[in-house]
Amino acid sequence: MNSMTSSWVSLVIAMGAAGMAACAESAGTLSAGEGAIGGAAGAGGTGGTGGVGSIGGTGGVGSGAATCTATFAAGFLENGLDSGDSALFDHPHGSATPFVFDPPSGALLPEGWPTPTFLVHTDELPALARLELTVGNQTARITRKPEPAEQAHADSAVSGSWWTIHAPTALWEAAKCAGPAGTTLEVHWNIVYASDGASAPNGATSGTLRLLRNTQAPDVTYWQITDEATDAEFSLQRLAVGAKPQTLVKRNQGECFGCHATSPDGQDFILQTSIGSWKLEVVRPKAGTPAGALSPVVTPSALSLLGSQSLMVPTTARDKWSDQSGRFVAAVTGPGSATPGRLAVLQIDADEAALGIGPPATGNSPKDFDEMLVATPALSPDGQRIAYVASDSMIDGYHAPTGWSAGAGQADLWQVSVTLEKGQKAVFGTPEPVPSASSTPENETFPHWSRDGKLLAFMKSAPGRGGYDEETASIWVMPADGSKSAVAISGNAAPGSADQSAPVFHGLGLTNSWPRFGDSAIVTPEGTYYFLLFNSRRGPADLWEARHAGSQPTNGRPIAHLYVSAVSVSNDGTLTTYPAAFLPGQRFDAGAHTGSFTTVTSVAPPPPEVK
Repeated sequence: MNSMTSSWVSLVIAMGAAGMAACAESAGTLSAGEGAIGGAAGAGGTGGTGGVGSIGGTGGVGSGAATCTATFAAGFLENGLDSGDSALFDHPHGSATPFVFDPPSGALLPEGWPTPTFLVHTDELPALARLELTVGNQTARITRKPEPAEQAHADSAVSGSWWTIHAPTALWEAAKCAGPAGTTLEVHWNIVYASDGASAPNGATSGTLRLLRNTQAPDVTYWQITDEATDAEFSLQRLAVGAKPQTLVKRNQGECFGCHATSPDGQDFILQTSIGSWKLEVVRPKAGTPAGALSPVVTPSALSLLGSQSLMVPTTARDKWSDQSGRFVAAVTGPGSATPGRLAVLQIDADEAALGIGPPATGNSPKDFDEMLVATPALSPDGQRIAYVASDSMIDGYHAPTGWSAGAGQADLWQVSVTLEKGQKAVFGTPEPVPSASSTPENETFPHWSRDGKLLAFMKSAPGRGGYDEETASIWVMPADGSKSAVAISGNAAPGSADQSAPVFHGLGLTNSWPRFGDSAIVTPEGTYYFLLFNSRRGPADLWEARHAGSQPTNGRPIAHLYVSAVSVSNDGTLTTYPAAFLPGQRFDAGAHTGSFTTVTSVAPPPPEVK
């Protein structure tokens, strides 16, 4: 990133690191000078206040009293610009509105979110742009030269110009401290741009971001596919938002491994791999060992059973993963099993491991399926229920044998109680349909429980469709007890998706797949907040052009990436959803699928980046 220098105004921040979580990485006391904004903060004395440094220098971070005060209002110029460049933006702007794709206006993000990089489209790359951030009655203005957005493929023909602009990290942290106390912090943004030689700005776009106080940026894992036309490389990636992606497990080129689950303690990953047939492996990431290592919690008896059984789409439960409770994995029996398409539960740390097989998918099917199969199960956090898909033609999310888009296949959500006792086979109850997610014309797939077990998210697609990479699909959320009907999240849409004149969404366009809740439910005086992760093909298809066809032809589709959306439930039970933002740090030239919020403990995270 280009270094930036301050101009004509001072930025003063005085805080202790034991103050608000959002301010923990900000500089101690910063003053306007000739240093670059965004440099790393130095360490302050214990219990004291960090030292004084120029913006981007080595201002310290104190670790004393729990205070957080700031003077945020300021104006800044990128290195090489002068006051005349800034004065250009004092003139009224024209009507050529820039299109801002991400982050979308109205998004609710964790307070620990790194300084957002705005992705903007105009007809041509501007010579200058200004980002204005307003918190309360204070406004900071950053004038800089926009940076061309990173492309997935260097030879892609991009329509118009996609470019980015962001605030320095230190200034973003100061914005969090400048706002009033409360459950959320509202940050208003305005982006103005000017063409080369212009005497006034061409146009501007405004919006709002909200940050949920006392929440950290997510730590997620996901299945990555490099975007090569042949022999794509599969890997399991970890992204501690604000840092670079970290490869946890990687296999040889062309060797596929698919759906994965994470152990609740963050130590292990249960991978669905194709070695002759679909099998499950329990892998612990290990530095210098790309394939990972066998988890030490797996007993020889369980290892033998895993090697002999075809199992797919694993899932784990928070309360059933410890020495005291035993460590349980639920899955689906795969093709070649004695009873394919049934629930299967295994205690992987049992001295004498045994596979508990669940009942048929449903009782009397409301859709009169000829043959009922179980697909994509999800254990509830307490390990007492399993939500799953009851289908006539899928086990792992694909419709078979007719393929993804041939118009065949039906699916509903069902659930069954289960008793998991250490050293014992799983005991299953009687399957029941999930209210408002069964007996519908559409297909419901890929269920997932919220951390507190109170909400259920799932994917809904048009009749006869249901693959996770499905352009008719949307993400829905409902109370897990069925007390209220499911609602579609606003994150299903993206800026420009309803406006075909916007420079996005041509070809096969938007997809929304595989929702997974975050690892916490944030209880506030106003209600409870949740974060929801899902993968989506959205955005500039030419900039992020997909070339790895996978199970669908590319036809102008953008590469799948991960997005995060918020859901809140008020004290009176009202459910509210928010627009979805791109998860920063992902590779633009690789697909990101089946993401999950994970606090990885088996390997150390990479250091955070400072812009």
